[in-house]
Amino acid sequence: MNRYYYSASIGIFLAQTENEILGELSRNNPFGLDETQKNAWMYQMRLLKTQLSSFSEGSIIFEYTIPRIGKRIDNVFIMNGLIFLLEFKVGDSVYHNYAAEQVMDYALDLKNFHKESHNKIIVPIVVATRADRKENYISQYSDGIIKPLFSNGGNLSEIIKKVCCLYKDKPIFIEQWANSGYMPTPTIIEAAQALYSGNSVTDISRSDSGHLNLS
Repeated sequence: MNRYYYSASIGIFLAQTENEILGELSRNNPFGLDETQKNAWMYQMRLLKTQLSSFSEGSIIFEYTIPRIGKRIDNVFIMNGLIFLLEFKVGDSVYHNYAAEQVMDYALDLKNFHKESHNKIIVPIVVATRADRKENYISQYSDGIIKPLFSNGGNLSEIIKKVCCLYKDKPIFIEQWANSGYMPTPTIIEAAQALYSGNSVTDISRSDSGHLNLS
């Protein structure tokens, strides 16, 4: 089973009709499609088609599942070797703290447990569709995650371009990334074992679980 409901290059996404995209989303959705979810997807489609129309490369994913925590990221946009996580809050007029925490949780989970994201720059963005524009100051944590950014949707393209001017990484192959194994580094169990065996925090931080997957 795919970890996502829809995935395509930007070129294909822009060329497809809304009904074609909605059909694929619906077919891959194991739950009943209610009107609220349908309207949310339609809104995201229309906004992303507008905001991403100036990009000639990149890939878009709808509803990417994070197996470890059973959550789904609204949209993942991959471009310039960067991973943009888009968390939509359709109808929100405020950038709530819980939304920033939510998208940061996704970023941290990918960074620490998703093999293909370990060494990548991850850009979490909250999209509150009725909020005022907010000045974003782009800065990076030491682990390669950009501090959460905020968009009302109308300036999403501008924010992405601004980040791409500052950062660039090796190309990401979308299928390889989307189907990446979950490989914590280090695992919680190994860290706990090291801690209780009397090692220092420095020793724990240097432990490497690359040969083990989450199971």
